[in-house]
Amino acid sequence: MYLKASRASETDYVFPESQVVDSVAIYGWTTVPIAVMNNGEECSFNFNEESATLLVSLPKGVYPDQVGVQLLF
Repeated sequence: MYLKASRASETDYVFPESQVVDSVAIYGWTTVPIAVMNNGEECSFNFNEESATLLVSLPKGVYPDQVGVQLLF
């Protein structure tokens, strides 16, 4: 499964260095992945079976339009 962020429209806007995504929460998830990657870099993650939530910690410095989470099974 691959989750990718993208801009809603074409723009020249440049994200400031401080505007980054630290984590992604996926609700309603029921399966533990073998690994989670963001644009080819392995990420740590925590699966909570009770709340059916997968919390993915992204590497430092991921801009909002550079989120590309891949779940490996």
